[in-house]
Amino acid sequence: QMREIAKHALVSAQGQVEHRKNSWELYGYDYMIDDTYRPWLIEINSSPACDYSTAVTEEFVPKALTDVIKVVVDLREWEKTRSGPKPDTGGWENIYKGQSLETPVASFGLDLACTGKQITKPKRLVPRQARQP
Repeated sequence: QMREIAKHALVSAQGQVEHRKNSWELYGYDYMIDDTYRPWLIEINSSPACDYSTAVTEEFVPKALTDVIKVVVDLREWEKTRSGPKPDTGGWENIYKGQSLETPVASFGLDLACTGKQITKPKRLVPRQARQP
């Protein structure tokens, strides 16, 4: 279920992610697990802290960073030719492969406008008993 949440979060924001040629971004997903073991996404961090702040991160971070290089370098090179065995990606797995998106064209020069009608303050109503006959 956590994979599905991560996938949907990335797909929904893919238009907002800035494209930079020959680069990649590591995102950190923070989840909370409730008393029925259901995961809840709390936040997504771009460039998450990779320090050894706990015993868990002290063990996890070096392995995760080594394995992410396998994905970014080894797997990327293999995908160009698909020759030989598929490289080991360590603990990383591809949970979604969408279509490749072209580099977006800058939006300079677009005619963006907001049109509407000015809101006017309504006239004050005079109560009936205050009116002159």
